[in-house]
Amino acid sequence: MWQRIARTLRGEEGVTFAELLVAAAVSALILGGATLLLIQGQQAYLVGANQLEVQQNARIGIERLIREIRSAGYNPRGVAFTALLNPTPTGMTLQSDLDENGVLGPGDVVTYVLAGTTLQRSVNDGTGNQPVIEGVQTLTFTYLDAGGIATAIPANIRSVVVSITAQPEIVPYSWQGGQVAVTMTDRVRFRNVQ
Repeated sequence: MWQRIARTLRGEEGVTFAELLVAAAVSALILGGATLLLIQGQQAYLVGANQLEVQQNARIGIERLIREIRSAGYNPRGVAFTALLNPTPTGMTLQSDLDENGVLGPGDVVTYVLAGTTLQRSVNDGTGNQPVIEGVQTLTFTYLDAGGIATAIPANIRSVVVSITAQPEIVPYSWQGGQVAVTMTDRVRFRNVQ
């Protein structure tokens, strides 16, 4: 067999049509398998990239919320005000005397709300709504009193359970797989509320 191949390569012997068809079929099978492996590798990469993007976005959002919830109610001059206003399942307003002047002024009141799939943060300093993260599918706030029981009374709230579920903002149109959703949940206590 190897002698025949060698003679064919030297041009001493021709190739039959049947041999040419078999060679083309084998080549097509090998190319098809290689293409399939390439496509599967690309899909696995996209799933990983989407999951990484979603985890980073959800982590950024929840860390920002936790930091501001934890510091809400800061009042170094002992001015009486409520740390949390308007507690709803998808939004809240936090108050802190950040400039330590004894008055809740510009920059001391922050509102978080879910608008569509964008978590927005608004500060009372005239800057308007700023997006924190996008791709949020669900945002849930659960407000708890000192005993860990759900409450909606702002003066009784001592901790907040924050839950964010996010998905990738952009999924390639030609690929239906890789719809990765990530849910992050954390409970945070107010440092400055007794």
